[in-house]
Amino acid sequence: MNIEDQIIYQDTKKMYLKSIRKTALKVCLILFLMNFLAMVFVFATSVVLNVFKLNLSSQMLKYLQAYLPCIVSEIVLIPIGFLLLRKEIDISYFKIFGNKSQNHQQMPDIQRFSVLSILGVFGITFVVTRILSILILCLDGLGYTLKMPDLDFSGDIVVKTLAILYTCIMAPILEEIIIRGFVLNSFKKYGNMTAIIVSSIAFAMIHMNPVQIPVGFLTGLLLGFVTIKTGNIGLAIIIHIANNTLNGLPAEILGDQNFFVIGFSFLLMLVGVGILARFIYLYGRDFTQLYRDESKTYATVGKKLLHTILTITSILFILEWLVNNIFFILECVVKK
Repeated sequence: MNIEDQIIYQDTKKMYLKSIRKTALKVCLILFLMNFLAMVFVFATSVVLNVFKLNLSSQMLKYLQAYLPCIVSEIVLIPIGFLLLRKEIDISYFKIFGNKSQNHQQMPDIQRFSVLSILGVFGITFVVTRILSILILCLDGLGYTLKMPDLDFSGDIVVKTLAILYTCIMAPILEEIIIRGFVLNSFKKYGNMTAIIVSSIAFAMIHMNPVQIPVGFLTGLLLGFVTIKTGNIGLAIIIHIANNTLNGLPAEILGDQNFFVIGFSFLLMLVGVGILARFIYLYGRDFTQLYRDESKTYATVGKKLLHTILTITSILFILEWLVNNIFFILECVVKK
């Protein structure tokens, strides 16, 4: 490469990295606003309840302060996301039915791929559950216990139904539109692996709960991979719904100490481990190939991730997450 070509290459590379930062600025603004609006709605709900002295059940109060702010903030941010990212996203990713992407056409085993990915997600749950068990044992050895927030809605069938509808249906759809539809979709032009990793990190962080980081990130890798392979967010939504429903619905209906619930969950996760292993065996090379393809771009995956966080909105989103999780840890990790 002569000097003139080197200059052109370096200038193109600078523009490429600048474009990544510009996309990250918009994407992280959406993520920051989503959690910020949720916190604002929590505060506003508390003010309204105190001012009007509404006579509501304790379960309804928990729902209004735990779930409703998430629902409202996500619904508000979706049209804003479409408006803000209209030049970055590929609208075909939202065409769940009838979208025949190039990747989709190259997958003659789409039915097997779908079934294995849907069931394999429970293998991730099993692995993360074991990791959390070890963490809890370590905390116990240090004289601490992990006290999780009380989201039990027993005794109020209306609130429980609303909570189940959000957890099992609304949350998977809204979160997939935002994370895979906006975040992954916006970054895939810089490389599929970069898009998968950025969206997985975002997915782990939007829950504002450090306990959910491992399962959020690992599940995000699977959801991102299937989105890239199928060319739309449809299968990711199905996997997300299946995961939330089968992991949470039996316990919500029968109680988490019910013998059937414990046995069903354990069996589901064991089967999931085997299926996840099969999924990795069949499609692991496709996943690693996405990483190798990144060498064809102007920067490594690591450098692109670094430039993703070098924006004011990325820093604000990270600081927002840190502040919230400091309070979460102080509240949930308590001395025995």
